[in-house]
Amino acid sequence: MKKVESNKNKIALKKMIKRPKRSSDLFKNSDYFRKEFSFGPFLAATFTAIFIGLFLGLMMLNMFAKKEDIANYNDQKSSAIPENEDAMEHVENNVISTSLKQMSAFVIQLGVFSEQENADTWSKTYEQTGFPSTLFKRDDQYFLFIGMASTEEKAKEFAEVLLEQDIEVYVKEWKTNEIDIKLTEEESKWIQLFQELWQTTLSSLSQQEGMLLGDWEELIKKHPKNSDLITAFVREIQPIFENRPEEQTSFLLQNDLLNIWKSYEEIFILK
Repeated sequence: MKKVESNKNKIALKKMIKRPKRSSDLFKNSDYFRKEFSFGPFLAATFTAIFIGLFLGLMMLNMFAKKEDIANYNDQKSSAIPENEDAMEHVENNVISTSLKQMSAFVIQLGVFSEQENADTWSKTYEQTGFPSTLFKRDDQYFLFIGMASTEEKAKEFAEVLLEQDIEVYVKEWKTNEIDIKLTEEESKWIQLFQELWQTTLSSLSQQEGMLLGDWEELIKKHPKNSDLITAFVREIQPIFENRPEEQTSFLLQNDLLNIWKSYEEIFILK
């Protein structure tokens, strides 16, 4: 009995005395070990983040560099624009609004027709008798003129010559209205010279002093070659001053000036 009780006491004593843990077990279960054990993934994540940061930084730097290049290009481009605008402004400023003065005279009228065919028939009839005429179109009517002068008195003196030959005529004032037109400075100056010469020639013919051919030839010679409008006008009137007969009646000269006036009106006023 004493032996049995002794064994039971030994078992109870073993339960009361716990076996101490090994140092390795303590190390593995300690907070220090857990910290050391997780440090590896932390370093990997850190290096990955640094790499990604450097990569993104390089990309951003490259983008900013490109934006700066684009901005510099745009600045250069915008700095060139004012030069082009200045050039365009210079071209636009060279075109000015010109007021073409009114032109007027007292004309000797043969008739007014509603159809051009009838007007052409009468024109040919009078031309065969040595009195050429000029046809003006206004408001769907055709006006046939056979002469003109700078004053009503002079026009009536010329008309008396025709009335003595049983040619019925009527004297009245005829005008080309003043208008505003876009022209270059060179074109404007030339047309002003034309109007002055035309008026001077009208006065000369009224006094039966001639056509001033030298002045007309000089004006035609100096016309702006780069102007389509004036070149077309010169092309119309130039034949009037070429191959002219040595002797011309006052009515032939007046008809020449009427034709110049008609061409001017059709090209510059009625265009």
